[in-house]
Order: sequence, then C-alpha cells, then structure tokens
Amino acid sequence: MAINPNKIQFMIKLNKTNTFNAIYILYMISLLATFIKQFFFTNYNYNYWGISEYLINYQAGFVRRGLLGEILFFFAKNFHINVVWTIEAISFITFAILLVFFIKSFIKKGYTLYVLPLCFSLGMLVYSGVWLRKDSLMFLFFIAVLWIWHSRKSIPIAVKLLLINILSVFIILTHEVFAIFTLPILFLILFSYFRKHNTYRAVFMACGSLLPCIIVFTVAALAHGNQNMAQAIWDSWQMIANQPTPIEIGNSIVALGWTPEYAFKFHSTTNFLAEDIQVISVVFWCMAFPVVYYIVTSMFSVFKRQNTVFTEQHKVIFSTLFMFQLLVLLPLFTVLSIDYGRIFCYATTTTFVTFLFVPLDALERMFPDKFISIVQKINSTFCSILPPSKTTLAFLILMVAVPSWGFTWELVLKSNMLGRIMMLISQPLIIFKGMLL
Repeated sequence: MAINPNKIQFMIKLNKTNTFNAIYILYMISLLATFIKQFFFTNYNYNYWGISEYLINYQAGFVRRGLLGEILFFFAKNFHINVVWTIEAISFITFAILLVFFIKSFIKKGYTLYVLPLCFSLGMLVYSGVWLRKDSLMFLFFIAVLWIWHSRKSIPIAVKLLLINILSVFIILTHEVFAIFTLPILFLILFSYFRKHNTYRAVFMACGSLLPCIIVFTVAALAHGNQNMAQAIWDSWQMIANQPTPIEIGNSIVALGWTPEYAFKFHSTTNFLAEDIQVISVVFWCMAFPVVYYIVTSMFSVFKRQNTVFTEQHKVIFSTLFMFQLLVLLPLFTVLSIDYGRIFCYATTTTFVTFLFVPLDALERMFPDKFISIVQKINSTFCSILPPSKTTLAFLILMVAVPSWGFTWELVLKSNMLGRIMMLISQPLIIFKGMLL
C-alpha cells in the first residue's frame, strides 16, 4: 500500500497544532489558576507591596505617587471604607476593563487572541501580580489619551490637548513612571501632527503641548521622599485603619526613603552584577532581551488568520514602535527598577495600544527613515538566523522567562511557561500526597 506524502505532512502539521493548542490551554489554565489564587485565596494586608503602593499620600507633604493615596485616605477617614478591599476592587475592575478592551480590539482588527497572553503583556500582569498595582489604571489612562486624540475629530485641538494634559497630570501624580513610557510616544504623535510647519517649530509646539505634564513629572521625580515622610505616611494610616495594621511599614512606602544613590546602586547591581551559581545577571539580560524582542515582533506574523491582516509593512512599523518603547524604558531596565515583568509589560502593552489606535501611515511618519531601516535590518538578521514559525515560537515561549524581579536560575525556571505548566500539574499531586500523609 502506497503512503501518501501529503497525508503524512498533514498529520504532522495537525499533531504540531494540537500539541501547541494543548500547551496553550494549559498555560491559560495556569494563568487563571494563578489569578484565582491571588484574588480569592491570598490574604492581603497594608504592608503588601501592591497594597502599600496605593497608600502613599500627602499627609507628610507633597511626595511622588501620593494623589490616589490621598483620595483613598479621605474616603477611609470620612466614610470608613475597607481600604484593602477597595484597592483590590479598583485593581480587579481596571484589569478586567483592560482585558475586555484588548479582546474586543483584537477581534475587530482580525488579530488572533493567541498573541495577547504570550507576548509578556496580560500574562505578565497576572504572573507578576501586577494586576494588584497601579499599572492597569495607567494603561487605561493611556488608552483614554489616545482615544481622545485619534477618535474624536469633532473636538477642537485645544480642548483635546487640555483633556490629555488633565488625564496625564492626574496619573503622573499617581505614579510618575506613566510619563516615562507615554510622554515620548505622545511627543512623536504631536510632532508628526505639527510637522506641516518647520521641524523646529513642530518640536517647540509638541513640547509646549505637553509642558504641564513635563513640569509635573519633573516635580514628582524630585519629590522622591525620605525616611521621615515614609514613617509619617505609615503612621497616618495606622490612626484610621479599620483592620489590624501590621507593625512593619509597607514595602512600597519604605521605598520612599531610599536615597537616589542607594536606588541607582541597588538596581544596577541587581540588574547586571548579581551572581547566581557563578553566572552574573547581565548574562541573563543578554539572552532575554533579544529573545523577547524576537517573540513579540514575530507573533502577529506567525499567528495570523489572513495575510492582509498583518503584512510585512505592519511588522516593520510594529517592530519600530516596540524597539522605540524598549529604548525609552532603558532607565527602568538599568538603574531605576528591577521589576522586569512590569517593564516588559509597559513596553508590550503600550506598543499594542498605540498600534491599535494610531493609523499605519501616521505611525510611519512618526519615526525617522534611518531608525525604521535599522529595525528592518535587525528583523532580517533575526529571521535569517532563526526563521519564525509556530514551532520555533512555541519552543521559545516554553523556555524563555522574564521573572518578576531578579535573574537567578530558580526564578528563571519558575517563570517560563514550562515551569508554570509543571507547577500547575504538580499542584493536585502535592495536595493528594498531603491528604495521604
């Protein structure tokens, strides 16, 4: 009996698809299980990092990140709300709205939903516990800003700029990092709009349009706080807390007392010089950065339903936008933070949002031809070394890891998709073993 080669190829392709789908389903289950554990079965208190980040207020004077905490303090003092539950509710609602936004936008554009959790975006929000931080709220404000600028042609430009500055100033006073990953891209959008004038005037007008945001960001960055302010903020909550307050000061509030010198040294040492089994962390960085870039910029091309949905031109512009956001976030990657999962999430999520809102021709005008050309060469080099395919991406996604913080072998093994799936599978076995014992 003759063997049909086409049938064999079809069966191999079918088996690969089924294998990937099975892995993907397990990954999604692990995401859901992680979120359920975090939301329903974790006892959060005032000194938990995500909770205490919301508690920074102005009771000791003006300090960065204090606006939302001051609002919460007002309601807690005057209406006796449960602060922890309120923060959980805000975080859950903003995360749910963000998730719905992406699902609806991807379906409308014809993009596959495979891309969402695999590109270190919404998946990192769950695995890093970032959903219980201010990040989802910041992303929603960024979405609102782009929606005001691009979706409402009937609104006068002056009114748009006023609304954009009001929203941006509010969220910068809530967390100043918003300015780092949004103001550069907003500047390019405005510069591209004003470019009908000469270049210098366009730069001046774009900067002038964002001047309130720039001033507020500068003031917030300078008002980094100190140990006395951190203790005073914590004491203000101890006086009105409607549940037993931990003795230890909240972790996020403690960070207000870090001096710039200490923060820079701590972050840079952890990012590049921390040693784990004689491997310094910079080695992990050199491995993770290009792999993450390769995965994120290849996902749409590989997992597309139709060729017209995501063309090579789309990939070039998407890659250029993502590369720009990675470069903008270099201060966080190097000396201002060690929250790798959050920082990559900032880059991917804002890239997705911008790519969804800004028309393709407008995106092309935003970047210099030289920069786009460099990105094209980088993409070509990656593709020549490792041609993107479902099998290739599936393997990389299984193995690559972006830990919540710190690069060590243990964190890398626990943070990749394979590690997450293995932990998911092992949980029933551990519970069963415990019952037997």
